[in-house]
Amino acid sequence: MAGGRAVAGQSVLGLVALALACGGTPDAPGLRERGQSILRGTLASSPELNHTGALVAIDRTTHEPRLFCTATLIAPALVVTAKHCALAVFDAEQLQLDVAWLAGPSVAEAEEVIPIVAVELAPGNSGGFLGLGSDVAVAHLEHATAIEPVEPAALGDEQIGQAMVSIGYGVFSPDGAEDQRRRIGSETVAALHGRVLAAIFGDFESYVEWDQTGQVTSLNFLQLVSPGNLLAQLALLRYRQQFDSLLLLDGYEAVTGRSAGDTQTCSGDSGGPLALQNDDGGWQTYGVVSGGLFSLRSVCDYGSVFATFGPDTLAFLQSARGWQDPCAELPALGECRGSVAVRCDTRLLDGVRQSVERDCAADGQECFLAPDGADCHEP
Repeated sequence: MAGGRAVAGQSVLGLVALALACGGTPDAPGLRERGQSILRGTLASSPELNHTGALVAIDRTTHEPRLFCTATLIAPALVVTAKHCALAVFDAEQLQLDVAWLAGPSVAEAEEVIPIVAVELAPGNSGGFLGLGSDVAVAHLEHATAIEPVEPAALGDEQIGQAMVSIGYGVFSPDGAEDQRRRIGSETVAALHGRVLAAIFGDFESYVEWDQTGQVTSLNFLQLVSPGNLLAQLALLRYRQQFDSLLLLDGYEAVTGRSAGDTQTCSGDSGGPLALQNDDGGWQTYGVVSGGLFSLRSVCDYGSVFATFGPDTLAFLQSARGWQDPCAELPALGECRGSVAVRCDTRLLDGVRQSVERDCAADGQECFLAPDGADCHEP
């Protein structure tokens, strides 16, 4: 699954970046947004799982879709994903790429591809694993789909220790291989409160060893630090400050994937759901993949952090369901109303989605339907 990662031997306080132009996430120090497929998961080709699809950037010349995140349908024309994925949507627009939600067992086997016409970010922009606050966003689709949506729900303390479902299109092997096929896995909820690194590593010594060596072993790594080495002791103080200060956003984040047998979300799984299926066959989602860590043995193997749906986020999702598309009555390419060319102006980064009219007759021209939409030309 798509996700983030951190680089061993570097500070844990990192930056968020998606390099769509380069086709992936660049190496950088620190905790990272998750961008790969579910490790040890199984292929999920069933149409019953089409509520979880891929976010793709599409080259306007080759029309080739490129996976960058995962997103889940929560209304006929609305998907929920991670906030850092929504920021990548803005990047794609600036790179002159189209952005869409793709439903199907793989990016190469699309059953539906629906353009994204608007994006909203959840409230709360500070704190948490990636420093983005609530790492949740929604994307509005150009038109509705008949796929059955998933119901967002709150994750509570009573679900700590419970195995839940994760779904995504990201990296699927420890060496970072990816095929952009949808996979499903199982991850156990480990923590909803407190220190992120304590939930992930269990203890301070393991965290220091991972940061210095990229792995955790049975060795007591701290015994190698001489009490008389002042620089080493100062470094340990900085490690302790990081270990104690990086906190889960209380009520809005969870650590998963630390139990034996758990699968691991990874790069490309960002925005994918933490879900359960009801007895009646319906699905609920409790959060979206936000980020995670990696080691020398695997691109993603220290669990995941999910951005969960706390009270403010649930209210935000409910409000987003009521969004009305200002261009809902227009065909995708616009139309000619007599001599007037009517098109929809969509600018994701600026939050613009509006109907725009141009009277061709005012310039002595006629309206016609060009391949890229309604426009004016000489009679």
